[in-house]
Amino acid sequence: MKKIITILTVILVLFSFSVCYASQKSFTDVKETDWYYNTLASIVEKEIIDGYPDGTFKPQNNITKAEFTKVIIAALKIEIVEGNPFVDVNEHWAKNIVNTAVENQIIDRLEYGDTFNPDKNITRIEMAKMVVKALGMDAEAKNKAGEMTLFSDDSAISDEDKGYVVIAAENEVIRGYEDMTFRPEGQATRAEASQMLINMLMVIESQEEEPDNVVDRVNEALQDRDFEVKLPKGMESAAKHEDPETYEELIENIETLKVYPYTTKKSDNWELISLSQFVSNPNEDQATVNVIGVIKMKLPNYKLDIVDFNFGEVTYNCIYSDELTSDGFSTGVLIKDGEIIERVSHVRDHYTVGLKEKESIYKADYIAFTRHTGDFFSNKNRYDSKIQDVLVVFENPFKK
Repeated sequence: MKKIITILTVILVLFSFSVCYASQKSFTDVKETDWYYNTLASIVEKEIIDGYPDGTFKPQNNITKAEFTKVIIAALKIEIVEGNPFVDVNEHWAKNIVNTAVENQIIDRLEYGDTFNPDKNITRIEMAKMVVKALGMDAEAKNKAGEMTLFSDDSAISDEDKGYVVIAAENEVIRGYEDMTFRPEGQATRAEASQMLINMLMVIESQEEEPDNVVDRVNEALQDRDFEVKLPKGMESAAKHEDPETYEELIENIETLKVYPYTTKKSDNWELISLSQFVSNPNEDQATVNVIGVIKMKLPNYKLDIVDFNFGEVTYNCIYSDELTSDGFSTGVLIKDGEIIERVSHVRDHYTVGLKEKESIYKADYIAFTRHTGDFFSNKNRYDSKIQDVLVVFENPFKK
């Protein structure tokens, strides 16, 4: 009897080891410190993408249109529909897979015409469009065609494609690079494709949840936040709820966009309103080059005066305020009708705002000043860097 128990124990141990090994499959070219480490573990576990026979994953290798079509169909577990949608896939291994994507409106045949170029590396914009279509958000994306995206290379994205990027970004399916670019024509890697598919599946999972579960999850995330918001001396939040603690308070803040909207995912903590969401020409002035977001605030109870500054035979308007200077407000801009119209230059305790005869200071809707992100946020994340700025926006008290 003891011998049988011993044999069974050995079998259970070996089985446990094999299960553990299978669930923690590793690749020789992937390190735990790589940003895609957990993503690849998840995507392989779901049997969507696998590695190569030599034990590598080759995360930085490009992925072709046919390969990405295969994995997106695998991720969605769509039944294969045989057919030949393009003349150049007739003899291709992915013919039926591509046809399945066409039949399920993941690939728009009209967009490609007669040829699909299945072995051509897929671009990031093509990948984003396929994912948005797979989520059933094609009509929504088309309605947002031409809408400005949050990426610094927005001008590189065609108007007809911008809606797809907007929808994908809003649903956190895609994220840009560290320099805030999207690079629509960049060739996607296997790691990037894996991340986008995981994000897509997370969106699908959230869509299937009951609304009450979403509310509960958001409430829990808000209660468990591990960061703190701090407002500089003399400043008061324009949001109804300065530090939202419930789903309802969160939604009220987001709807008014008075301060920054918190996201529903604790891992992301929060995002500032993008500068490109606030003005149509965000790169118009050097003053905003390091600005990563916008916060609208109530104007502190500062004493502000408009004074004239004569330089040679030219007279400039200046804002004079000891408090603005001492509290760390720096160079800024004037904003009218959603555009930057004038730079606000910081010169000691004065802020020059342009020629007096133009009266820009009296025409602007908002007056804004830059401040370091570290002045506002004490949480330890990427917004603590002193290199980055926030544009603090006030209703213009001098507007006539």
